[in-house]
Amino acid sequence: MRIFITLIILSLCANGIASTDISAERSKALLAYAQKSPKVKADYIKVTDYLVKMGESELEKAKLIYYWLCENIAYDAESFQKGKYPSTDPSVTMTNRKGVCSGYANLFHAMGKHAGLDIEVVGGYSKGYGFKQGTKFKGTDHAWNVLTIDGKKIFIDATWGAGYIGKVKSKLVFTKRLSDYWFNTNPYEAIFSHLPSYPDGNEYQLIQSKLTLKQYEDLPYIRHSFFKSGIVNASKILSDYRKGIVHNLPKTYALDVDVDILKAPLEMSKKKKYQFKIVSNQGGKLALFFKDKFLKKVEKNNNNEYVFDFTPDKKGELKISIQYPKDIDPNGMFWSAMVYDIRK
Repeated sequence: MRIFITLIILSLCANGIASTDISAERSKALLAYAQKSPKVKADYIKVTDYLVKMGESELEKAKLIYYWLCENIAYDAESFQKGKYPSTDPSVTMTNRKGVCSGYANLFHAMGKHAGLDIEVVGGYSKGYGFKQGTKFKGTDHAWNVLTIDGKKIFIDATWGAGYIGKVKSKLVFTKRLSDYWFNTNPYEAIFSHLPSYPDGNEYQLIQSKLTLKQYEDLPYIRHSFFKSGIVNASKILSDYRKGIVHNLPKTYALDVDVDILKAPLEMSKKKKYQFKIVSNQGGKLALFFKDKFLKKVEKNNNNEYVFDFTPDKKGELKISIQYPKDIDPNGMFWSAMVYDIRK
């Protein structure tokens, strides 16, 4: 599962991507306009012509297309689970209203080109659903887009922006959940989960010092919710990694329910008090386990937030786990979302 967040403009500027962005208020208006697009089955040109009428810049035109894709194309979880992928031709994806990552990327490319945008399909490696730290990639497994405006390249992943997949009774299911995070994403954050391979892997990494595949595999597995909350500074973690500095970051896991980490420590030590705020619309209770022994449960408040403090009094492993709802796990078991290794 994926955790979804909104970018902060100051972070974008500090890391070298487009200094101008689209305000939240303007984005809301663009989304509302995209949601009223013509209900046509296969004609993406007609839809594109409608969308770009509202766009006052290339960036806005691209975001209108992004919103339309996220709202109207479903991820084909069934095909992904079977390993038998559908055609990724833009017209086929448009007609079926579903596809895998290449379907999203190719349709975005076709619509973007028709809108006069300088846009590319980029393929490579991703740390998405099912990824575990230490995995060695045997081949590329994902596709996304890069938009160029005034010589500045902008990262876009409409597949991940549209929602996430998770298991319901052993069957993969797509849950629609629009996220602005994967439009104009900070490349120093994107590189922790996306490593380009083609058309030119180095050019499309969008960071100054390029990573090899081995370096990418060895990077700490950090979910983008950490970047949103300010828990982790992507540029610093990447810089420290190159210097051989290892941070005792918590392990995070892909769950089959939605989870947003709003507040949590980067690492934990004994005798210090730490505050947490975690959101899940689907999850049941939250539970804390220390050295695999149950400590306590935390109920959600009216905003679906788990808010709690924790002060470790000794070394050991702290697990923060979320209870699955009955339709996903009839036993209502708790599944680890985060695990801290308290060493000192």
